Amino acid sequence: MWLVLIGVALVLALIFFFNSYQNKYQNLQGNLFNFLVMLSLIFLILTLGGAYLASDFNLLSFEGIVGFFKFYMVWLGNFFSKGVSVAGYLVRQEWSLNATNFTG
Repeated sequence: MWLVLIGVALVLALIFFFNSYQNKYQNLQGNLFNFLVMLSLIFLILTLGGAYLASDFNLLSFEGIVGFFKFYMVWLGNFFSKGVSVAGYLVRQEWSLNATNFTG
């Protein structure tokens, strides 16, 4: 239960930090940059949460934290590897119109 409360507190702290960052530098940076920062933060939160749910590491010990981040890096590498495989499969497909199956 404490771990969930700590996680929620960390997420709220990160949101507050990036919100203050966005308000402070909004005039210096463009809206696209701010959007990419927020998108990166959401991606990081979702992937860390997904990796945590898929693992059973004890995050109250140093060894558990190190083990979790090793697991997260492998998990993230597999995530991008699968994405590259799907993109490569889509590129290799024949996307032209097949005249033998055209009934219109």
